[in-house]
Amino acid sequence: MRKNPSVLYFTLGTFLLSYVLWGIIIIGQQMGMLAPGSMWFTLLHVIGGNSPAIFAYLSLRRANPGYTFKEYLKSVFTFKQKPLYYLFVVAMVALNFITPAMIGGLSTEPVPALESMGFSGHMPLYLSIILIPLFFFGGGSEELGWRGIMQPGLENKIHVIPATIITAVFWTLWHLPLWFVAGTGQAEINFGLFFVSVVGLSFALAVVRRVTGSVWMCVLFHCAINSLQGSLPIIDNTVNKIVICAVYIVVSIAILFWHEKKVKAVEA
Repeated sequence: MRKNPSVLYFTLGTFLLSYVLWGIIIIGQQMGMLAPGSMWFTLLHVIGGNSPAIFAYLSLRRANPGYTFKEYLKSVFTFKQKPLYYLFVVAMVALNFITPAMIGGLSTEPVPALESMGFSGHMPLYLSIILIPLFFFGGGSEELGWRGIMQPGLENKIHVIPATIITAVFWTLWHLPLWFVAGTGQAEINFGLFFVSVVGLSFALAVVRRVTGSVWMCVLFHCAINSLQGSLPIIDNTVNKIVICAVYIVVSIAILFWHEKKVKAVEA
């Protein structure tokens, strides 16, 4: 039976690797080097961004000597899931965009980054859906650590709700150096509003992991959220972020309590 990995080891390793690599970028940019899009900028940025995935595996390997990378991949990418689980993920993703749409919170302004790629305005929805898998290295891989190691590790000691809040705090702080890196999305947005978004998404991801029992489904959720923003950009303001966060918290807690009640009834 596989042993549970150390949350502390995962957290320290993840922060150390990313902070060192992103710190190098910050120092380099202060010296007029490592321009956004350059080879070394991209390499350091991407490796740092995948530190949760890297230390998810290293944490499991440390707790279970002999645990192979092939076994790890097989345990993570469990594509064969109940169709109802995939529909559930689709519904949770849709909630992220339907909620602001109901209060006029979706942007109709052209996205400069997309215009430079030849799109007039926003990316076609069908294309955002096709590109979802590509966002594994653009955010999705993080779930191998946050929802694969930290969230369940904390849930072994405390209730899912405080475990979710703690995970959200660490997830947010992990991103902090990116506000000082020119050329990143974080450098263009408000840190406080980002934290609000992370709290809401953390509750959504916690319930996805709890209901489906699959880290892969969390990866899919994260990839879809990031990809679909190219077609359905949300206006980055206080009202939007708070409303989306509140809806996710209320819906997620309701589902969590329903799921716990269902599990207890089955076990009785």
